[in-house]
Amino acid sequence: MNVCNLCGSNDLKLLFVKSSVNLMKCRECGLVFIDPRPTLADLKKYYTENYYFATDSVTGGYDNYLADKENLLKTFTKRISFIENYIKPGKMLDVGCAFGFSLIAAKNRGWDVCGIELSDFASDIAKKQGFNIFSGTIEESPFQNGYFDCITMWDLLEHTIDPKKELLKTNQLMKNGGILTLSTPDVSSFLEKITGRHWLGYQSPKQHLFYFSPKSISHLLKNTGFEVTKIFHIGKFCSLSFIIQRLKYYNLTLAKPLDFTVKFLSLENFTIYVNPFDTLGVIAKKIK
Repeated sequence: MNVCNLCGSNDLKLLFVKSSVNLMKCRECGLVFIDPRPTLADLKKYYTENYYFATDSVTGGYDNYLADKENLLKTFTKRISFIENYIKPGKMLDVGCAFGFSLIAAKNRGWDVCGIELSDFASDIAKKQGFNIFSGTIEESPFQNGYFDCITMWDLLEHTIDPKKELLKTNQLMKNGGILTLSTPDVSSFLEKITGRHWLGYQSPKQHLFYFSPKSISHLLKNTGFEVTKIFHIGKFCSLSFIIQRLKYYNLTLAKPLDFTVKFLSLENFTIYVNPFDTLGVIAKKIK
């Protein structure tokens, strides 16, 4: 990739190399991305059962996506409730819907839901729950243009081969004035600044292909027919064992005593809402 996906500039800076992949930054707009990028076929091979039941989620994927269902449902319910400050329940499409937990949360709040999922393994699970799921990419999807009131992309855009093309197609599928909501790692966050190349956002290069800041995501949305309504940092519900796993990754001294205490009190599965302020939440409206 010799040019920036966002602004087309070839004035690029090498930040560092990880797992034989270059992490590049555009000097013009600040977009960060990996080079070379995997192909769509590569991604389909990556997002298999092993991704959702990984041996080490710190380096990519999930420890056990299914076992985390309740936390994910609470997270999605909180997020969808927030969306309803901007639009009343209507037709919703979740792109990158995985097992369909976001669809369950939205349906329970009165939304008419559909999903798109690249992973055949994940989409099969979502289909078995009775949802209308397209297995593939949004560009290939059969949904009618101008159909959806709201489209969500939870931790999705950074995984796509061409974010600009992804959002242009998203725009086509939405009604005028419809709401797009997404979350994505914040490459300009304080946590990234103090941890550098060890930031958890810089996981396996096969997983995160692009990294956005408030500036670059705003630029991208403007160029694809959206007006940004709100940008903020978004959190999620996590078990204490998950939080301790992350603290251990960063070698924080409190991790070991906290781990001992949590295990002693059998609180590994106790859940709290956590916001490390390194994930962007974005609300945007289709304006053209």
